[in-house]
Amino acid sequence: AASVLILMLGMIVGALQFSLPILSITTPVSMAILCYGIVSRQLLNPLQELTARLEQRVAERTRELEAAYLEIERAYSEVEGRVDERTAELQQEIGERERLEHELEERRLYLERVLACAPDAIVALSPQGSVLEWNAGAERLFGYSYEEAVGQSFDELVSGDDRDTFEEAADLTRRVQKGERISPRETVRYRKDGTLVEAIVSGSPILLEDRIVGVVGVYSDISELRKVEAERAELLRALRHRSNQLQTAIEVSKTASVILDADELIDQTVRLIQERFDFYHVGLFLLDETGEYAVLRAGTGNASVQMFEADHKLKVGSSSMVGWCTAQGEAR
Repeated sequence: AASVLILMLGMIVGALQFSLPILSITTPVSMAILCYGIVSRQLLNPLQELTARLEQRVAERTRELEAAYLEIERAYSEVEGRVDERTAELQQEIGERERLEHELEERRLYLERVLACAPDAIVALSPQGSVLEWNAGAERLFGYSYEEAVGQSFDELVSGDDRDTFEEAADLTRRVQKGERISPRETVRYRKDGTLVEAIVSGSPILLEDRIVGVVGVYSDISELRKVEAERAELLRALRHRSNQLQTAIEVSKTASVILDADELIDQTVRLIQERFDFYHVGLFLLDETGEYAVLRAGTGNASVQMFEADHKLKVGSSSMVGWCTAQGEAR
């Protein structure tokens, strides 16, 4: 660059000497300074213009960058605000979800305890009729554990070898699978050990969004109820029998007060006993004067008439019922 500048200065000086003879008297140093000033102005002017344009461009670019930075900062602040808002919303949603999950878990555990503590047998079946749920009541009633029952065909499990019971159970299951609700009704099923169990059964389809996804059945054991009913019936029968005895005794007493003839009184007593107790045959025996024999004095039916005419009697203390009763003085 220095060589080019010196060459240019030499060319300028030579040109000036030929064109301006007056300058030939000047010293070479003065000419060099003069040429340097001229060249400097010619070189510096474009540089200054270029510098000014560069500075202007840098200022404009700086302003653009500053504006872009401000816009980025504003956008970042806006995004940060939205992120904070969304974070708060998500935290609230998470908290609400955790609360709902906790409530659902508590509800699930509560229903499980209700199912486990229910005194009745509660069974849930799949659409194909296999056992899905089997509570403690079902274990007690049918004798199968949860592990033994789940996955098995319920109708086969509780029907034993009784084909009629299986058909009845399968029919109820099919009806519920079609959407029918089975009202409580008495039925019989079989336990694991083969013993018969009397129960009241009811059933209902399990619906999920109007779609049948299974069957639930409830079995109430009425075996103890049947025993209580049988005992009650026996007590009522005994009470009626006792009432009839008392009523008959009262009527016999009334009859005795108005009938003075002994034979007529005996016949009337035998007739009342047969009528009040609906006996097929009634015979009345009295001890003879020696106390050794019980003599038939009255009876109902043709057989009694024939024995009465034959003076039928039984020895006291014999193996017959009349002989034993007269000897012991007790009923048998």
